[in-house]
Amino acid sequence: MLGTSSWGQRAITALSAIVLATAGAACVRNIDQDAHTGKDGRYKGAKKIELDSGEGSAKGIVTYPGGDRVDWMEFEIPEGKKGVVRLKLHHKPPRPGLDVAFNVYDQWGHRVARAKPAKSNHPKRTKRTKIRHAETGKYYVQIYAPARGDAGSYKLSVTFKEEKETKQVDLEALAAEIPDPPTLPAPVEPKVLTPEEQAAQQAADEKAKADADAAAAAAAEAAANAPKPVVGRIINFQMGAGGAVIVTVNRGKDLKVERGWTGQVLKGGKDGTPLSGGEFKVMKVTSSKAIGKVKLALDVIRANHYVRLSPP
Repeated sequence: MLGTSSWGQRAITALSAIVLATAGAACVRNIDQDAHTGKDGRYKGAKKIELDSGEGSAKGIVTYPGGDRVDWMEFEIPEGKKGVVRLKLHHKPPRPGLDVAFNVYDQWGHRVARAKPAKSNHPKRTKRTKIRHAETGKYYVQIYAPARGDAGSYKLSVTFKEEKETKQVDLEALAAEIPDPPTLPAPVEPKVLTPEEQAAQQAADEKAKADADAAAAAAAEAAANAPKPVVGRIINFQMGAGGAVIVTVNRGKDLKVERGWTGQVLKGGKDGTPLSGGEFKVMKVTSSKAIGKVKLALDVIRANHYVRLSPP
């Protein structure tokens, strides 16, 4: 669970873009959400955003299935300043339907703003929130992937606009009415591991790295073996039913062409641009030929013999 007031919780930071990209292509084994936590996985290691003329931004990646669920960002309102802070998060998921959200905390650990996770399967790419009457001090932004499959690269933009004082305030009288801020819990001392525990931890880290390397290698092999578009030539054509022309292309299963591929008649030569109305589906494939129906006039096909065949 993501906390709203305790800073002792362990947060998650970004995993490699390779694991993020492969998450949408196949079912990837579950990875612990803090398997690849970096310094910015805790609020004490938050990445600082410097506000230059009241504006600043930072980029990053969060991925739940990659073991990199949370990033922390920090910005500070200068001494003696007060105003409105506006935050905008724009994220790009590796595939549609994935979400990224964020919370904002003040230096006392109180949540002062948030951009909630989406309630539908079509989350917005851009989320906004603001803090009214924000005062001097540090603020922490917790950016996270809400659900187990969520992931995305993001850009967080922060703007601060100072409020103009409209009247004099008796600060001493006001301070007397404000209760003392809550005391943050003392930091937990790290556990000193025994040699046996250190060996077990090292073995676990090595296994996690080996698994990640294997997943990356499998993704690279799949990409290398994936069928690629091929360019062929129309070697035969004849009129079919409904005014369509049945074309035969000299490319087939020997070049991994399959039924259901898309064909596109090219204007001019083999490096030509797609001809308007020249798209068709491959409906039959032999070892060296592909056949489909295209709605073009016979004289157009006679003048344009080349076709690009692409996998779906």
